[in-house]
Amino acid sequence: MNNVHWMWKLVVCIWSDATARSPLVFLASVTLLWAPSAALGESGKVLIRAPIGCVAEQDNCKADISLAAASKSNDQLAARLAQCIAAKKKKQEEIEQKRKEAEGKRKPGELFSDSLVLEFLDPFETPCIITTDLTPGCNHDLPGAKSTEWASVEIIKNGIAEVQDLRARAASGELANGRIVVETLESKPDEQHLALCSVRAIKGAQGPPDNCTTVAIVTPTLTLLRAELIESWNFGCLTSATFRLSGAIDVTFEVQTQLDPTKFSDSIYRTLTEQLAFQSETDITKDDRGKITGISIRSSAPYRESPILKNGWRESIDFDVSIKVWDAGIDVWAFSRPMVSRAAAGQSIDYRGPDDAQKATYATVLDDYIGKAIKNACAKATQIDSKRIECQ
Repeated sequence: MNNVHWMWKLVVCIWSDATARSPLVFLASVTLLWAPSAALGESGKVLIRAPIGCVAEQDNCKADISLAAASKSNDQLAARLAQCIAAKKKKQEEIEQKRKEAEGKRKPGELFSDSLVLEFLDPFETPCIITTDLTPGCNHDLPGAKSTEWASVEIIKNGIAEVQDLRARAASGELANGRIVVETLESKPDEQHLALCSVRAIKGAQGPPDNCTTVAIVTPTLTLLRAELIESWNFGCLTSATFRLSGAIDVTFEVQTQLDPTKFSDSIYRTLTEQLAFQSETDITKDDRGKITGISIRSSAPYRESPILKNGWRESIDFDVSIKVWDAGIDVWAFSRPMVSRAAAGQSIDYRGPDDAQKATYATVLDDYIGKAIKNACAKATQIDSKRIECQ
Protein backbone atom coordinates (compact mmCIF):
# COMPACT_ATOMS: atom_id res chain seq x y z
CA MET A 1 0.00 0.00 0.00
CA ASN A 2 2.84 2.40 0.78
CA ASN A 3 4.39 1.79 -2.64
CA VAL A 4 1.06 2.37 -4.40
CA HIS A 5 0.44 5.55 -2.39
CA TRP A 6 3.93 6.79 -3.26
CA MET A 7 3.44 5.90 -6.91
CA TRP A 8 0.28 7.95 -7.23
CA LYS A 9 1.90 10.92 -5.50
CA LEU A 10 4.72 10.72 -8.02
CA VAL A 11 2.29 10.46 -10.96
CA VAL A 12 0.37 13.51 -9.72
CA CYS A 13 3.59 15.52 -9.33
CA ILE A 14 4.65 14.73 -12.88
CA TRP A 15 1.18 15.25 -14.33
CA SER A 16 0.87 18.74 -12.84
CA ASP A 17 4.09 19.81 -14.56
CA ALA A 18 4.18 17.81 -17.77
CA THR A 19 0.56 18.05 -18.92
CA ALA A 20 0.83 21.81 -18.82
CA ARG A 21 2.99 21.38 -21.91
CA SER A 22 1.74 18.19 -23.54
CA PRO A 23 0.10 14.90 -22.48
CA LEU A 24 2.75 13.12 -24.54
CA VAL A 25 5.49 14.69 -22.41
CA PHE A 26 3.87 13.20 -19.35
CA LEU A 27 3.56 9.73 -20.86
CA ALA A 28 7.22 9.80 -21.91
CA SER A 29 8.50 11.29 -18.66
CA VAL A 30 8.19 8.43 -16.21
CA THR A 31 7.01 4.84 -16.26
CA LEU A 32 6.36 3.13 -12.93
CA LEU A 33 6.13 -0.65 -12.87
CA TRP A 34 7.05 -3.73 -10.91
CA ALA A 35 8.26 -5.70 -13.93
CA PRO A 36 11.49 -7.08 -15.36
CA SER A 37 13.64 -4.76 -17.44
CA ALA A 38 13.23 -5.28 -21.14
CA ALA A 39 16.99 -5.59 -21.32
CA LEU A 40 17.74 -8.41 -18.88
CA GLY A 41 14.55 -10.23 -17.96
CA GLU A 42 13.84 -11.36 -14.40
CA SER A 43 17.36 -10.52 -13.20
CA GLY A 44 16.89 -6.84 -14.04
CA LYS A 45 13.63 -5.92 -12.30
CA VAL A 46 13.08 -2.19 -11.87
CA LEU A 47 10.46 -0.05 -10.18
CA ILE A 48 10.88 3.16 -12.18
CA ARG A 49 11.94 3.99 -15.71
CA ALA A 50 12.74 7.59 -16.56
CA PRO A 51 14.41 9.54 -19.36
CA ILE A 52 17.80 11.16 -19.07
CA GLY A 53 16.80 13.95 -21.39
CA CYS A 54 18.30 12.99 -24.73
CA VAL A 55 19.17 10.05 -26.94
CA ALA A 56 22.61 8.53 -26.45
CA GLU A 57 23.44 8.71 -30.18
CA GLN A 58 22.99 12.48 -30.31
CA ASP A 59 26.30 14.34 -30.37
CA ASN A 60 25.05 17.03 -28.00
CA CYS A 61 23.80 14.57 -25.40
CA LYS A 62 25.79 15.19 -22.23
CA ALA A 63 23.88 12.92 -19.88
CA ASP A 64 24.24 9.45 -21.36
CA ILE A 65 27.03 7.42 -22.92
CA SER A 66 26.96 4.62 -25.47
CA LEU A 67 28.07 1.09 -24.65
CA ALA A 68 30.85 1.40 -27.23
CA ALA A 69 32.22 4.58 -25.66
CA ALA A 70 32.02 3.13 -22.12
CA SER A 71 33.80 -0.05 -23.29
CA LYS A 72 36.56 2.01 -24.90
CA SER A 73 36.96 3.94 -21.63
CA ASN A 74 37.20 0.61 -19.78
CA ASP A 75 40.07 -0.52 -22.02
CA GLN A 76 41.91 2.76 -21.49
CA LEU A 77 41.45 2.69 -17.72
CA ALA A 78 42.62 -0.92 -17.50
CA ALA A 79 45.78 0.04 -19.42
CA ARG A 80 46.40 2.98 -17.05
CA LEU A 81 45.95 0.65 -14.07
CA ALA A 82 48.58 -1.72 -15.47
CA GLN A 83 50.97 1.21 -15.97
CA CYS A 84 50.35 2.44 -12.43
CA ILE A 85 51.06 -1.00 -10.95
CA ALA A 86 54.25 -1.33 -13.02
CA ALA A 87 55.46 2.12 -11.94
CA LYS A 88 54.67 1.30 -8.31
CA LYS A 89 56.64 -1.96 -8.51
CA LYS A 90 59.61 -0.15 -10.08
CA LYS A 91 59.53 2.50 -7.34
CA GLN A 92 59.48 -0.16 -4.62
CA GLU A 93 62.42 -1.96 -6.26
CA GLU A 94 64.42 1.29 -6.40
CA ILE A 95 63.75 1.98 -2.73
CA GLU A 96 64.75 -1.56 -1.78
CA GLN A 97 67.96 -1.28 -3.85
CA LYS A 98 68.82 2.01 -2.16
CA ARG A 99 68.25 0.45 1.25
CA LYS A 100 70.53 -2.51 0.46
CA GLU A 101 73.29 -0.20 -0.84
CA ALA A 102 73.13 1.92 2.31
CA GLU A 103 73.12 -1.21 4.46
CA GLY A 104 76.32 -2.41 2.74
CA LYS A 105 78.10 0.89 3.49
CA ARG A 106 76.91 1.14 7.09
CA LYS A 107 79.49 0.51 9.78
CA PRO A 108 78.65 -1.86 12.65
CA GLY A 109 76.51 -0.08 15.23
CA GLU A 110 76.04 2.99 13.01
CA LEU A 111 72.50 4.33 12.68
CA PHE A 112 71.03 5.65 9.47
CA SER A 113 70.44 9.39 9.39
CA ASP A 114 66.83 10.60 9.44
CA SER A 115 67.13 11.90 5.90
CA LEU A 116 68.39 8.54 4.68
CA VAL A 117 65.59 6.69 6.48
CA LEU A 118 63.06 8.90 4.70
CA GLU A 119 64.55 7.89 1.37
CA PHE A 120 63.68 4.26 2.20
CA LEU A 121 60.01 5.20 2.57
CA ASP A 122 57.34 6.15 0.09
CA PRO A 123 55.29 8.62 2.15
CA PHE A 124 52.76 9.00 -0.66
CA GLU A 125 52.53 5.35 -1.55
CA THR A 126 50.67 4.98 -4.82
CA PRO A 127 47.45 3.04 -4.19
CA CYS A 128 46.84 1.99 -7.83
CA ILE A 129 43.17 1.07 -7.36
CA ILE A 130 40.06 1.70 -9.43
CA THR A 131 37.00 2.78 -7.46
CA THR A 132 33.47 3.75 -8.42
CA ASP A 133 32.74 7.40 -9.19
CA LEU A 134 29.12 7.68 -8.04
CA THR A 135 29.33 10.70 -5.74
CA PRO A 136 28.63 14.36 -6.56
CA GLY A 137 31.51 16.63 -7.50
CA CYS A 138 32.80 19.62 -5.59
CA ASN A 139 29.76 21.65 -6.68
CA HIS A 140 27.41 18.95 -5.28
CA ASP A 141 26.26 17.96 -8.78
CA LEU A 142 26.72 14.51 -10.30
CA PRO A 143 28.75 14.95 -13.52
CA GLY A 144 27.30 13.64 -16.77
CA ALA A 145 28.07 10.12 -17.90
CA LYS A 146 30.31 11.31 -20.72
CA SER A 147 32.49 13.38 -18.39
CA THR A 148 33.65 10.43 -16.29
CA GLU A 149 35.64 7.25 -16.95
CA TRP A 150 34.17 3.75 -16.99
CA ALA A 151 35.42 0.31 -15.97
CA SER A 152 34.14 -3.25 -15.70
CA VAL A 153 33.05 -4.37 -12.25
CA GLU A 154 35.80 -7.01 -12.17
CA ILE A 155 38.60 -4.41 -11.96
CA ILE A 156 36.76 -1.97 -9.64
CA LYS A 157 37.34 -2.25 -5.90
CA ASN A 158 34.06 -3.64 -4.50
CA GLY A 159 32.61 -3.22 -8.00
CA ILE A 160 30.39 -6.30 -7.89
CA ALA A 161 28.88 -5.24 -4.57
CA GLU A 162 28.30 -1.73 -5.91
CA VAL A 163 26.35 -2.88 -8.96
CA GLN A 164 24.34 -5.31 -6.81
CA ASP A 165 23.38 -2.38 -4.58
CA LEU A 166 22.39 -0.25 -7.60
CA ARG A 167 20.21 -3.02 -9.01
CA ALA A 168 18.56 -3.63 -5.63
CA ARG A 169 17.78 0.08 -5.33
CA ALA A 170 16.40 0.11 -8.88
CA ALA A 171 14.06 -2.72 -7.95
CA SER A 172 12.90 -1.13 -4.68
CA GLY A 173 12.85 2.58 -5.50
CA GLU A 174 14.72 3.17 -2.24
CA LEU A 175 15.74 6.79 -1.62
CA ALA A 176 19.30 7.36 -0.36
CA ASN A 177 20.99 10.73 0.12
CA GLY A 178 18.28 12.42 -1.92
CA ARG A 179 18.72 10.12 -4.93
CA ILE A 180 17.03 7.07 -6.41
CA VAL A 181 18.16 4.57 -9.04
CA VAL A 182 16.05 4.16 -12.17
CA GLU A 183 16.36 2.40 -15.50
CA THR A 184 16.63 4.92 -18.31
CA LEU A 185 14.19 4.92 -21.17
CA GLU A 186 17.26 4.94 -23.40
CA SER A 187 18.03 1.33 -22.44
CA LYS A 188 18.12 -1.17 -25.28
CA PRO A 189 17.48 -4.93 -25.48
CA ASP A 190 20.25 -6.67 -23.54
CA GLU A 191 21.70 -3.28 -22.52
CA GLN A 192 20.29 -1.88 -19.28
CA HIS A 193 21.31 1.67 -18.34
CA LEU A 194 20.88 2.49 -14.64
CA ALA A 195 20.83 6.14 -13.63
CA LEU A 196 20.97 8.10 -10.39
CA CYS A 197 18.27 10.77 -10.18
CA SER A 198 17.65 13.57 -7.73
CA VAL A 199 14.35 13.39 -5.84
CA ARG A 200 12.85 15.85 -3.42
CA ALA A 201 11.32 14.10 -0.40
CA ILE A 202 9.30 15.98 2.20
CA LYS A 203 7.59 14.19 5.10
CA GLY A 204 7.91 10.86 3.32
CA ALA A 205 6.36 12.10 0.07
CA GLN A 206 8.67 11.90 -2.94
CA GLY A 207 8.54 14.05 -6.04
CA PRO A 208 9.43 12.93 -9.58
CA PRO A 209 12.99 11.92 -10.55
CA ASP A 210 15.06 14.79 -11.92
CA ASN A 211 18.60 15.34 -13.26
CA CYS A 212 19.04 11.65 -14.08
CA THR A 213 22.59 10.60 -14.92
CA THR A 214 23.62 7.15 -16.11
CA VAL A 215 26.02 5.39 -13.70
CA ALA A 216 25.93 1.74 -14.83
CA ILE A 217 25.50 -0.27 -18.02
CA VAL A 218 24.54 -3.92 -17.57
CA THR A 219 24.65 -6.48 -20.40
CA PRO A 220 24.61 -10.30 -20.33
CA THR A 221 28.41 -10.39 -20.81
CA LEU A 222 29.73 -7.06 -19.46
CA THR A 223 28.83 -4.74 -16.60
CA LEU A 224 30.37 -1.26 -16.55
CA LEU A 225 30.33 1.40 -13.83
CA ARG A 226 31.48 4.99 -13.69
CA ALA A 227 34.97 4.74 -12.20
CA GLU A 228 38.24 6.49 -11.51
CA LEU A 229 41.82 5.37 -11.06
CA ILE A 230 43.27 6.48 -7.73
CA GLU A 231 46.96 7.15 -8.34
CA SER A 232 47.54 9.34 -5.28
CA TRP A 233 45.76 10.21 -2.05
CA ASN A 234 45.25 13.87 -3.00
CA PHE A 235 41.45 14.06 -3.05
CA GLY A 236 41.11 17.84 -3.49
CA CYS A 237 37.64 18.84 -2.30
CA LEU A 238 36.94 15.42 -0.79
CA THR A 239 33.89 15.63 1.46
CA SER A 240 30.96 13.39 2.32
CA ALA A 241 28.81 16.26 3.59
CA THR A 242 25.41 17.02 2.04
CA PHE A 243 22.83 19.76 2.62
CA ARG A 244 19.13 19.56 3.32
CA LEU A 245 16.50 22.00 2.08
CA SER A 246 16.38 23.44 5.62
CA GLY A 247 20.11 24.22 5.53
CA ALA A 248 20.96 21.35 7.87
CA ILE A 249 24.16 19.40 7.20
CA ASP A 250 24.65 15.62 7.06
CA VAL A 251 28.09 13.99 7.24
CA THR A 252 28.33 10.26 6.54
CA PHE A 253 31.13 7.70 6.52
CA GLU A 254 31.22 3.95 5.90
CA VAL A 255 34.10 2.32 7.77
CA GLN A 256 35.28 -1.20 6.97
CA THR A 257 36.86 -2.43 10.21
CA GLN A 258 36.91 -5.13 12.86
CA LEU A 259 38.02 -2.78 15.64
CA ASP A 260 36.02 -2.13 18.80
CA PRO A 261 33.44 0.57 17.90
CA THR A 262 34.21 2.44 21.14
CA LYS A 263 37.64 3.28 19.69
CA PHE A 264 35.86 5.43 17.12
CA SER A 265 33.31 6.94 19.50
CA ASP A 266 36.08 7.83 21.96
CA SER A 267 38.14 9.45 19.21
CA ILE A 268 35.15 11.43 17.90
CA TYR A 269 34.19 12.47 21.46
CA ARG A 270 37.70 13.81 22.10
CA THR A 271 37.63 15.71 18.82
CA LEU A 272 34.27 17.32 19.61
CA THR A 273 35.13 18.29 23.19
CA GLU A 274 38.83 19.14 22.89
CA GLN A 275 39.13 20.61 19.39
CA LEU A 276 35.66 22.04 18.76
CA ALA A 277 34.80 22.83 22.42
CA PHE A 278 31.38 21.14 22.38
CA GLN A 279 29.59 19.95 25.48
CA SER A 280 29.03 16.28 24.68
CA GLU A 281 27.56 13.09 26.12
CA THR A 282 27.67 9.51 24.86
CA ASP A 283 25.11 6.68 24.98
CA ILE A 284 25.90 3.06 24.07
CA THR A 285 23.24 0.57 22.95
CA LYS A 286 23.81 -3.18 23.35
CA ASP A 287 21.83 -6.27 22.39
CA ASP A 288 20.72 -9.07 24.75
CA ARG A 289 24.17 -10.67 24.53
CA GLY A 290 25.97 -7.49 25.48
CA LYS A 291 27.24 -6.75 21.96
CA ILE A 292 27.38 -3.06 21.01
CA THR A 293 24.89 -2.27 18.24
CA GLY A 294 25.00 1.50 18.27
CA ILE A 295 26.62 4.55 19.86
CA SER A 296 25.25 8.09 19.92
CA ILE A 297 27.08 11.30 20.81
CA ARG A 298 25.01 14.43 21.43
CA SER A 299 26.84 17.74 21.40
CA SER A 300 25.89 21.36 21.78
CA ALA A 301 27.56 24.78 21.84
CA PRO A 302 25.12 27.65 22.48
CA TYR A 303 25.86 31.32 21.76
CA ARG A 304 29.62 31.52 21.36
CA GLU A 305 32.33 32.95 19.15
CA SER A 306 32.48 30.58 16.21
CA PRO A 307 35.75 28.63 15.94
CA ILE A 308 34.63 27.56 12.46
CA LEU A 309 33.53 30.80 10.76
CA LYS A 310 35.77 33.06 12.89
CA ASN A 311 36.06 36.75 11.84
CA GLY A 312 33.68 37.89 14.56
CA TRP A 313 30.79 35.54 13.79
CA ARG A 314 28.91 33.96 16.67
CA GLU A 315 27.12 30.65 16.49
CA SER A 316 24.65 28.40 18.23
CA ILE A 317 25.14 24.84 17.06
CA ASP A 318 24.08 21.28 17.86
CA PHE A 319 26.07 18.39 16.45
CA ASP A 320 24.86 14.81 16.86
CA VAL A 321 26.80 11.72 15.80
CA SER A 322 25.29 8.25 15.41
CA ILE A 323 27.40 5.11 14.98
CA LYS A 324 25.67 1.96 13.73
CA VAL A 325 27.64 -1.27 14.12
CA TRP A 326 27.60 -3.95 11.40
CA ASP A 327 29.46 -7.24 10.99
CA ALA A 328 31.78 -5.69 8.40
CA GLY A 329 32.29 -2.35 10.13
CA ILE A 330 30.42 0.75 11.18
CA ASP A 331 28.36 3.53 9.61
CA VAL A 332 28.95 7.00 11.03
CA TRP A 333 26.26 9.63 10.50
CA ALA A 334 26.49 13.17 11.87
CA PHE A 335 23.84 15.88 11.75
CA SER A 336 24.07 19.60 12.43
CA ARG A 337 21.89 22.68 11.97
CA PRO A 338 24.04 25.71 12.85
CA MET A 339 22.64 29.19 13.51
CA VAL A 340 24.81 32.31 13.21
CA SER A 341 24.77 35.95 14.27
CA ARG A 342 26.94 39.04 13.87
CA ALA A 343 25.77 40.49 17.20
CA ALA A 344 27.18 39.50 20.58
CA ALA A 345 23.78 38.13 21.45
CA GLY A 346 22.55 35.45 23.79
CA GLN A 347 19.00 35.20 22.42
CA SER A 348 17.84 32.83 19.71
CA ILE A 349 15.86 35.56 17.96
CA ASP A 350 19.14 37.22 16.92
CA TYR A 351 20.39 34.10 15.12
CA ARG A 352 19.67 32.98 11.56
CA GLY A 353 20.65 30.12 9.32
CA PRO A 354 24.03 30.41 7.58
CA ASP A 355 24.22 31.56 3.97
CA ASP A 356 25.42 29.21 1.21
CA ALA A 357 29.10 30.08 1.64
CA GLN A 358 28.90 29.64 5.41
CA LYS A 359 27.09 26.30 5.01
CA ALA A 360 29.87 25.14 2.72
CA THR A 361 32.43 26.14 5.35
CA TYR A 362 30.59 24.29 8.12
CA ALA A 363 30.20 21.20 5.90
CA THR A 364 33.89 21.12 4.96
CA VAL A 365 35.17 21.69 8.50
CA LEU A 366 32.81 19.26 10.25
CA ASP A 367 33.41 16.59 7.61
CA ASP A 368 37.18 17.04 8.01
CA TYR A 369 37.09 16.77 11.80
CA ILE A 370 34.93 13.62 11.80
CA GLY A 371 36.99 11.99 9.05
CA LYS A 372 40.24 12.66 10.90
CA ALA A 373 38.76 11.42 14.19
CA ILE A 374 37.79 8.13 12.51
CA LYS A 375 41.24 7.68 10.99
CA ASN A 376 42.96 8.58 14.29
CA ALA A 377 41.34 5.49 15.81
CA CYS A 378 43.07 3.26 13.24
CA ALA A 379 46.59 1.87 13.24
CA LYS A 380 46.37 2.13 9.44
CA ALA A 381 43.62 3.98 7.59
CA THR A 382 42.94 4.08 3.85
CA GLN A 383 40.36 6.53 2.51
CA ILE A 384 38.82 4.96 -0.60
CA ASP A 385 36.57 7.89 -1.51
CA SER A 386 34.65 10.70 0.16
CA LYS A 387 32.59 8.28 2.28
CA ARG A 388 34.47 4.98 2.55
CA ILE A 389 37.40 4.33 4.88
CA GLU A 390 39.24 1.08 5.45
CA CYS A 391 40.60 0.87 9.00
CA GLN A 392 42.98 -1.65 10.58
